[in-house]
Amino acid sequence: MHEQRDRIKVSVMVPAVLVPLSAVIPAFLVGTMAVQFNDVFGVGPAQIGLGAAAFAIGPLLFAPVMGRSVGRMGISTALRTAVLLSLGGMICAAIAPTFTVIAAAMFLAGLGSAFAHPAANALVAAGIPEGRFGIAFAIKQSAIPLGMMVAGLAVPLIAESLGFRWTFAVMFAFPLLALATIPSHSPTARGRSEGAIPRDLKLGAWLVAFGVAFGAFAASALATHAVSGAVATGMTASAAGYLVFGAGLFGLSVRLVAGSVADRVRGRALLATAALLAVGSVGWILMSGQTVFLFIIGILVANGFGWGWPGLYHLALARRFPTATAAATGIALSGISSGMLLGPSLVGLLADVNWTFAWLACAAVALIGACVLLLAERQLEVADSPSRRARMMGPSDSQERH
Repeated sequence: MHEQRDRIKVSVMVPAVLVPLSAVIPAFLVGTMAVQFNDVFGVGPAQIGLGAAAFAIGPLLFAPVMGRSVGRMGISTALRTAVLLSLGGMICAAIAPTFTVIAAAMFLAGLGSAFAHPAANALVAAGIPEGRFGIAFAIKQSAIPLGMMVAGLAVPLIAESLGFRWTFAVMFAFPLLALATIPSHSPTARGRSEGAIPRDLKLGAWLVAFGVAFGAFAASALATHAVSGAVATGMTASAAGYLVFGAGLFGLSVRLVAGSVADRVRGRALLATAALLAVGSVGWILMSGQTVFLFIIGILVANGFGWGWPGLYHLALARRFPTATAAATGIALSGISSGMLLGPSLVGLLADVNWTFAWLACAAVALIGACVLLLAERQLEVADSPSRRARMMGPSDSQERH
């Protein structure tokens, strides 16, 4: 019976992966299609970075609101909304006459991401036993390296021969498949109804958002400019696409291992998040060496460890905010979105001048993010115990909604 209660439900995890996967694929394609966009529209790293940054505007502006709205509109409705917005962005990108329209399509797809992650987190929190949160959130967050892998393989398999338009068109399959897997009714779990964040935990939630903003700055810049950066070292576009696939595969492995360990060692997930960011910074330093060998090793380390932490920070949010997982995710996603807005664009501008400076900037920002997450862990540790006692006494979280 204990094994039955602790079983991870496929009906929960499949949409929890496919919906965020559909949401992130457009953002990754902007980076991996860099050579094709340059051929068609004549854009370079700076413009590519701005196009990728447009994806982050919607989550930055609306993620906290959308996170809170998941509890009101229902998890299933929020998941469907996310998928339809992402599909709309892909359609617009496939028929875009200019790169400006590509950027607008990314904004639309980004709105889907603003719904996808809070809703998927709430789905996992409601449908998976707490003792399996570590591996469950690691599987859910595998959507990001899977998106990177799909976008990487799309270069040699589709884009090199058919162009970026057919690449986006083929990707329609992912949101359509995701729609078919979303449960017809929103799941609920005893003790995990979604409400507002308790007042004394709000500072900690925003510190987490600031910390992951720095991490996302470096990681999203890597995802956006990996192909262009690899080509700058002398690799072909096809080889760069396969390298991005390999980096995504290694990142997926790190996330799954970290999540599995987190279930067995119920320690402080934010500390582990900070540690992965710090290790990842070494990868960006290696990439700055601008040789093919150092770039290959560096991108594996940077993406594997420097972008291997999202499952852990989502796990930390689910454990620290058991009655407000979606709301806390919305705040954290605003931080992620800030990093995704600034990282690709600013690093793209640096790359137009010097790739070494660009990758070193990523390393420095990742280290800053690790330090901020250490502060967030300390703040939540101090605030959490009285908050838990207050919640057990039954105060109404509804006072915090407005």
